[in-house]
Amino acid sequence: MILHSPNFLTLFFCKVMEKSPVFLISLCVLSSTQLSACKKTDCEKLYEIQKKCASGSIKTSKSSYIEICERMSDSDEIVDNIKCLAKTDCSDFKICVKNRKKENFISSALNRLEQNLAVGNFTGVIIDCRAFINEEKISTKCQNVLPQTIEKLLQKAIAIRNRGHSDFLKCNFLRDGVSMIRNPDLLNRIESLCREMHLVDSVISGIKESKNRAQSKNPELAFQCDDYNLVKFDKIGTNWALERKKSLIEACFGIHGRAILKSHIESGNIKCSYRLKNLILRIKKHYSFDKEITDILNKIEPSCEISKGF
Repeated sequence: MILHSPNFLTLFFCKVMEKSPVFLISLCVLSSTQLSACKKTDCEKLYEIQKKCASGSIKTSKSSYIEICERMSDSDEIVDNIKCLAKTDCSDFKICVKNRKKENFISSALNRLEQNLAVGNFTGVIIDCRAFINEEKISTKCQNVLPQTIEKLLQKAIAIRNRGHSDFLKCNFLRDGVSMIRNPDLLNRIESLCREMHLVDSVISGIKESKNRAQSKNPELAFQCDDYNLVKFDKIGTNWALERKKSLIEACFGIHGRAILKSHIESGNIKCSYRLKNLILRIKKHYSFDKEITDILNKIEPSCEISKGF
């Protein structure tokens, strides 16, 4: 009874096939199930080629290797290796596996690129495009998506600037992104924005400090009101820069400067110090007079002889 069991017959004929291939014709009497049992599994074949081509990398027994292989059969590494089993030459097998890994890596990068686009992670798009700039598939994709990606990131950076903040990291990403598509007009807009960001703190802190000094009757203008700082706005020359310069000038001279002049009038004792003369000259240079400022200057100037300078 044992001799006629299916498992025994399968084992028997498999052993015969190994020892005597000529006897293969006798296998015709076997069922298809018994025939399939004689075939080596992919994991067995993989063990053999790994043993042949990289024996030093196998640290386990054949049975353990096959068990692990079958348990991880869905992993990219196992799938890639199995798809290269047709390459029986070690060199060809290794090249095949290397190419498969590269294809999977590029495919994964393209998927990540699509995901970043979908969720609006524009810096992530630029990072991936830079990392794979020499990969044709990704580079082609990037040339199509980078212009709109950079434009959207630029609009985010503009919104940050308008809220009174600076984000120089975004400037770096924008510059890197536009360098990959060579768009001079877009680059000029980016550079203008990033130069403007350098002035944001000067505007915010200058206005705040001028108002505080006016309230505390501090006779010294804030350093943000100095000519060397105001000229930076003119050098940039954008509408944003010129509008912010007006706001800063209003705080420096229209609020704080006015308070200083009024304190001299209210004191009833006008002392034409260097500081006062300098303030009057700078108000004349930068500030558009209103009636109150004009009246104050008309009272102070005759005593200070501003026209002669100092």
